[in-house]
Amino acid sequence: MIRFAALLSLLGLLASCAQPTLSVPTASQAEIEQEKRTQYSLLLDAMRASPDYAKAVRLADVAYPLLATASAFCPKEDSAFYGIVWFDPTGRDSTTGALGDAGSRFTLADGLRPLLVVRNTPADKAGITPDNHIIALDGVAVAGRDIAAVLKEYDAKAKRGGALTLTLATRSENTKRDVTLNAVRICNYVPVLKKSDELNAYADGARMVLTTRMVNFAEKDEELAVVVSHEISHNLLMHQRKAMGNALLGAMVDALVTGATGTNTHGAFSQAGARAYSQDFESEADYMGLYLMANTGFSIDGTAHLWRRMAIENPQTIGKSFASTHPSTPERFLTLEHTVAEIHDKQSRRLPLVPNQRSSR
Repeated sequence: MIRFAALLSLLGLLASCAQPTLSVPTASQAEIEQEKRTQYSLLLDAMRASPDYAKAVRLADVAYPLLATASAFCPKEDSAFYGIVWFDPTGRDSTTGALGDAGSRFTLADGLRPLLVVRNTPADKAGITPDNHIIALDGVAVAGRDIAAVLKEYDAKAKRGGALTLTLATRSENTKRDVTLNAVRICNYVPVLKKSDELNAYADGARMVLTTRMVNFAEKDEELAVVVSHEISHNLLMHQRKAMGNALLGAMVDALVTGATGTNTHGAFSQAGARAYSQDFESEADYMGLYLMANTGFSIDGTAHLWRRMAIENPQTIGKSFASTHPSTPERFLTLEHTVAEIHDKQSRRLPLVPNQRSSR
């Protein structure tokens, strides 16, 4: 009862808080929604004018052909792709997460606007450009609808694959036309550009994340493909899941040692488990990545030189410490050189271009 009385007293104090005294004009909800649309449209224009936009386009143009090739290895995680990357203000579903994060999704009065159209995809071949507004999906108008619902419908169609008819409008020419796209299958791993001065790339099981500096560092598309295919291979080979499992086993050993001896291991076995086979996982990803490149049609000759350039950029990678999670750059260079020779040998003998499996013992 005392607590309840105290709560009533506090509520009474809140009721006596100072109140505003000015009569501020208020906007209607319709006006607010319209201004949202205007500001999101301005944001999309700013994103496309950003210096990082060209990097995002380049990353998409390199990544999606590799994802199409990789679809043969990820049948449970593949989806259909028409070649359009949509503008998503949250940045969560966008190839260009580095270009902006505007909060909640929104309604666009004049239809969906592509953020980018990937080169040599069905959408590109049909002449769709980022200047088009998509005003209908399979004849159903999108104007005035919430973009989350529209993109959900689009994603559902993409998962099923098959043909999709888009109605396009080009505002500058005041024209309208229908185009029908047939999807291609891709691995459902999203390429993401991360704005950072760090020379880095990583995979998390669902995405391949490359920093803006890494994209800049890759002088040729073939070098960028080495990095992207490496990260795709990490996901295909479930390296993150395996590393987490190894870390969990190590944590169990930590608990057993602490329980049996009373000694705090400070997570030593968990850390050792997380590092177990990490260099082998990296070598596997380098190896499989080059096969993805060759099957996609990228030139693989000279691609190993990326690791010589990496060595110049980070001299500490030339040596190799016992605790390192990655092989040294000399090892990585030679692994790729040997893999190039292996692939060319298979090509000359017209053998299937698939990675060799370790013999079971």
